[in-house]
Amino acid sequence: MSADDLTKHYHSKQGDTREDVVDLFKRDGDEGDNADLTTWAAKDRTALEHDLMTSMNVDRE
Repeated sequence: MSADDLTKHYHSKQGDTREDVVDLFKRDGDEGDNADLTTWAAKDRTALEHDLMTSMNVDRE
C-alpha cells in the first residue's frame, strides 16, 4: 500500500468512526432511557457534530 493509499484509508476509517459516534450520541440524546445519559449525550452531540464536519472539510483538502 502506498503512503497516499494509507492516508486515504485512514481518513475513511476515521470519518466512519466519527459518524458512528455522532449517531450513537444522537440516538442516546433523543431516545435514551437514562435521564443523566440522555442529557449528557444531547449536550455533547453538538461538539461531536462540529468535529465530524471539521474532519470532513479537512479530508476534502
